[in-house]
This record gives sequence, C-alpha cells and structure tokens, in this order.
Amino acid sequence: MSIREYVAELAECCTKALGTVVLKAGDGAERAVHQLVQLFDAPEEPVREAAVGAFSRPGAFETKAAPMLAERAAMAAALLSVRD
Repeated sequence: MSIREYVAELAECCTKALGTVVLKAGDGAERAVHQLVQLFDAPEEPVREAAVGAFSRPGAFETKAAPMLAERAAMAAALLSVRD
C-alpha cells in the first residue's frame, strides 16, 4: 500500500467516524457538522462517499443540522457532476 492509498483510507475512516459523531451527539455537534460539510467537497471520492453515507444511518434526519447537511451534500454532488 502506498502512502497516498494509506492516507486516503485513513481519511475515509475518519470521515465515517465524524459522521457517527454528528449522529450520536445530535445538536451538540456543531464543530463536527462543520467538518463533515467540508468533506462533501473532498478531492478523494471515498471520502466524499463516506461523508454523504452518514445519511444512510438510522437517525440521520433527526438532528437540527440534517436539512443543512442534506442541502450541502446535494450541492457538492451537483458541482462534482458538473466538474466531471
């Protein structure tokens, strides 16, 4: 495994963990929400997928941040499709 592959794998794992923090901490996770939003635009596809994947978990839409997260995820996906 190259260093680049290792870093990409580590970033993906951290993104999944961040998504879990957002879901478990709910409304007390403002900083985690901000970080997760930034990862919607990550250059690595597995990181973007992990960030958006937070929505596939139970309870994903029960936090106050859910509407904003969904909007930002959709905007990031739209921008990526235009770029490609």
